[in-house]
Amino acid sequence: MDFVDPARETYRGFYAAFDHFNAALFDGALPDVMITMQRQRGARGYFSSDRFGYRRADGIVVDEIALNPVTFTKQTDREIISTLVHEMVHQWQHHFGKPGRGTYHNKQWTAKMVELGLMPYAYDTGKQTGQRVTHYIVDGGPFDRAWQQLAASGYTLDYQDPARSELAP
Repeated sequence: MDFVDPARETYRGFYAAFDHFNAALFDGALPDVMITMQRQRGARGYFSSDRFGYRRADGIVVDEIALNPVTFTKQTDREIISTLVHEMVHQWQHHFGKPGRGTYHNKQWTAKMVELGLMPYAYDTGKQTGQRVTHYIVDGGPFDRAWQQLAASGYTLDYQDPARSELAP
């Protein structure tokens, strides 16, 4: 087997998915983003606005979307990428809407998720808004159809955290 740089291939895959879903679900409106992998207990991912400044030019700042590789083991590629899109909705809301305070998932965020075919629910209350909100994929919805297009191209995610297999809540 020829050596393939796992970090380069993994991040290339995430950026390819970001570009695909930005075009398919957000009409290409989302700005560039820095995608990272972070092991943050209790989260599949998170969005942080204006996280990275370009060192060679003043005023160029990009957002961060972080994904937690600990959670990949028990998820399909489709589910992992739905987390990326969940965080893209936070990015969309930051640039084009009114985000909730802190990490609160508000009604505007919920409406966009539902529009994209990702049904939100809070871990603790079952409601669609709150601090700790996840989602499930609506079969046949916009996300699912866009995922099917990406998967048909041969898209896969090939790396995960082998040492930890617990699913973060």
